[in-house]
Amino acid sequence: MGAVNATGTWVPADASVGAFLESRRQEWDRLFAAVCALCAFDGDEARAEADKLGYFRDYELSPPILVLWSAGVTGVESLRDPSPSTVRRMCRMVADLQLSEFLDMLVAVALDAGTDAARGAPQVTEILTIACALADPTGDIAPSHVHRMWRVAHLPSMLRPDSPTPDRIRAGFRSYDEALEDLLTRPPERGYRYVGPAELAVMSPQSTGAGALITSASDFSTWVGRQSPAELAEPFTYVVDLDGRLRLAPRRSEHVACAGGAAVLGAGEITFVREADRWTVSEVSNQSTGYCPDLTSWPAVARALDRIPLGHPSGFTYEVVFRRCPRCAEHNIVREADFVCVFCGSELPTTWNVDASRIEADLRSRSHGD
Repeated sequence: MGAVNATGTWVPADASVGAFLESRRQEWDRLFAAVCALCAFDGDEARAEADKLGYFRDYELSPPILVLWSAGVTGVESLRDPSPSTVRRMCRMVADLQLSEFLDMLVAVALDAGTDAARGAPQVTEILTIACALADPTGDIAPSHVHRMWRVAHLPSMLRPDSPTPDRIRAGFRSYDEALEDLLTRPPERGYRYVGPAELAVMSPQSTGAGALITSASDFSTWVGRQSPAELAEPFTYVVDLDGRLRLAPRRSEHVACAGGAAVLGAGEITFVREADRWTVSEVSNQSTGYCPDLTSWPAVARALDRIPLGHPSGFTYEVVFRRCPRCAEHNIVREADFVCVFCGSELPTTWNVDASRIEADLRSRSHGD
């Protein structure tokens, strides 16, 4: 389906599943790792099973396969040389059917594995975001659409009063539905563009590359195992990217390099400590003069840590208040609630104003796809 949609011609003969998978291997790997983390699968065993079933092998796409995957909605005449418009309709139906079934299985297996909605819903959101992008690279389908289709197609028969579904399962599916609706329909968060020296925005990502992507306990375990005791004794640079994922880099790294030059939902410094048999966050701040994030960026930081999951404080342990002077345009750090520009003495606003141009439209398209 994704391979056909990616052609833009909607001619099955133009699609190469092998080439499509190869060009998006990183996304497939992220999807696979996220599903294993959510459902408590052994990654090696799951990958071996997927290879055995041929999920990552090239094969010929034909109209009969598309008719089968789209449940034959377009009729048997679609078996013989369907028009591009018909193929496109079939691809949309495949996406609707397969992604809603996929979501239903994700929730069922996650609950069976003991992953409750508070921890699992952010992981499901990440999985759906990747899956939607793979299923339709044109961006025609979004996680919020899949959630609504799943709720209508699968939940009524399970949750109606006369359903034989056990109460424990009902409660689990209800909690996932509520958590997913909250995540997928909440107003877009503020994003922060880089506002530091322009030369760093150009040079830093090229010289050091983006920070290490941490979206699971396995990612963190691998990353922390590569750090020396001396490095772990100091804070690290972090950002939360626009997809809500944590990225980490050495303390003296520029935040814009850690973010790969992109906008972020949060940025600052973070310190980890080993407690008994697990790692937790001991200190975390919004200290980034490159992005100057507001204190209201904390929820995005907390969610990025929760999805791993890593225990953390209830808020920033060190808060930095950034403001831009309306008169001289210099960036200020407000200390002891003294909202006066240290450069020209003008009064500073009490609300965040460092970057006058917001990127909420981009965030809205990522969150909702509407």
